[in-house]
Amino acid sequence: MANNGSSPKGKWAILIYMAVDDANGIPQSKLFLDELAALKNIIAAQKPNEFGNRDVRICLQAYTNWAPKNGDPGGFGSRRFEIDENFSLEYPLDVKDDTLKISMGSKDALAGFIKWGKERCNAAQNLLFLWGHGSGSSMFSLEDSYQRIIDLYGNDLTVTDITDLASPRRIILKEELKKENLFKDRNKVRIRLTLRGTTSIDITIFKRKTDFYKDLKDRDGSKIGSMELMDLLPNRNDLQPLNPQVERLKKYLSSRSNLDGLFEQEIRDCLKKKENDVDILLIMGCCMQMVEFGYELRKSNGTKKSFYYIASEELIYFDGYNYKDSFKALVENCSMAPAELAKRIVLDAPVKNTYNEYERQSLAISCVDLKKSGKLAEHLGKFADMVLDIKDESMKKDVWEMMKTARKQCRHFGEDDYMYSFIDVTWFFIKLQEVIAKNNIKHPKELPGLVETIIKFLKDEYIIQSWIGAGRIPSLNYLLSYGGHGVGIYFPDSEEAHKNNKNLGIFFDREISEKGKGKKRNPVANEFTKDISWNKLIFEYMKYYGEKSNYKGSLVTTDDEKKQLLEERGAFIHELTTALLEKDRIITDVIPEFLLKNSTPGTN
Repeated sequence: MANNGSSPKGKWAILIYMAVDDANGIPQSKLFLDELAALKNIIAAQKPNEFGNRDVRICLQAYTNWAPKNGDPGGFGSRRFEIDENFSLEYPLDVKDDTLKISMGSKDALAGFIKWGKERCNAAQNLLFLWGHGSGSSMFSLEDSYQRIIDLYGNDLTVTDITDLASPRRIILKEELKKENLFKDRNKVRIRLTLRGTTSIDITIFKRKTDFYKDLKDRDGSKIGSMELMDLLPNRNDLQPLNPQVERLKKYLSSRSNLDGLFEQEIRDCLKKKENDVDILLIMGCCMQMVEFGYELRKSNGTKKSFYYIASEELIYFDGYNYKDSFKALVENCSMAPAELAKRIVLDAPVKNTYNEYERQSLAISCVDLKKSGKLAEHLGKFADMVLDIKDESMKKDVWEMMKTARKQCRHFGEDDYMYSFIDVTWFFIKLQEVIAKNNIKHPKELPGLVETIIKFLKDEYIIQSWIGAGRIPSLNYLLSYGGHGVGIYFPDSEEAHKNNKNLGIFFDREISEKGKGKKRNPVANEFTKDISWNKLIFEYMKYYGEKSNYKGSLVTTDDEKKQLLEERGAFIHELTTALLEKDRIITDVIPEFLLKNSTPGTN
């Protein structure tokens, strides 16, 4: 085993913090651990430096479902390892009861791991790698699996309550498969899922409480406290015939234990402590490359000259990054600067041979300079203030119309669960710039220059490296495009979209209503939302141009007939654009999304 870090500093420590507990993620975690095991020969091949230490070391804290071995009872728990020549999952380091039972969603657990890894490796430069599910505002948290099943399969799925085999009872999917209806006076229910034309799957559903939301308040100001979740656990003893439909259904059956979310505020609070500073933060989680998340971390690593952040603005497959090539390159050139390593990780990712062509074309990964996140927020805040402060009603109407035109050309990134809420921030301003140039309309004279400044800052200073697949690059041929440049921002296209994002949207609510006390600032909103006027701007946008209140208010006056025609025109354009996009994918040999909806490999 490598030394405990008492010798003078080596050059790099890679600190990996991974956690999953859902049925899709657990087997993927095993594959990831296998990839790390393959690195041990690369790490061991290093020649010890003059102090007898290796210049690149890798430490791991892994939370997953372990198989019983060597007296270890197995089950869900946390283990610590160093990836060296002796690495084996059968021999974890520092396994104690308090280590096994910790919540990986705790900032104290994350801080404890960083402290342990840095002391052990004693390196001059550190990379922290968070591996698991992402939501754009938190890590490791998951949507309830039963809701995904409802959304995916609808009327093709029959659900039967077989808790009492003597009297099985058919469950009406959209009405009774809810916590309050399903459990009533019981905490465990046995159900049978039958997809039309396939065999059945028997599942046990448990009800449990989680402190995932223990410190949060709902939009009305009431404290959420503990939340009840449903755990769907397939019966491992039942031999299930191989069937593609059944295999796809199984992916959505959660076998969660006590994993909770690691919120952006918790990551921020952990990393801004001097003893926890790192040079690079790498995240393998969906939609975590957000303007808001970058701003949250802006005060981290205050003593460091640089702080780089690598993540995906889109869904990312569990294949993740190209660990072998990137870390091997670091071993061969251990004097690599943080910026050079960060760029290398981004560019190596799509080369990974486990990606198929469709998956490669769906990637949108970037590295940003977090030391520039404050300046980016300043630019966005200035833009929001400029629009909100327009006094001339005619000019205000024109500017809002320009924003609407630009926003409607930005396609949503990420899960449909989040209802069209994440867009590429650079693409929005590019489209806005085009609208300004094409229309002879009134606007503040400083507006075109500020929009150009924002685009240039994002491209030339904030984003230092990106890799955008062919399926996510900007398209100039159609009205609607992903326009991927590497960084997303929260900008729902309607009030309905925001309201449907209760678990996610609460972090972007600038204000909440408290009964009898009016509105006040939301204590759990991210710092970008609280500090910058951007969210005030997009909430005004939703107010006037939301799907439920289209063209509502004083900014646009129109009669009901004209309003209906405009709405029909918008729906027709959206339908036509979607059809054109699907035809474009077929022509370019990329499988259309609707064919892959129920068959794409798991993302995280």
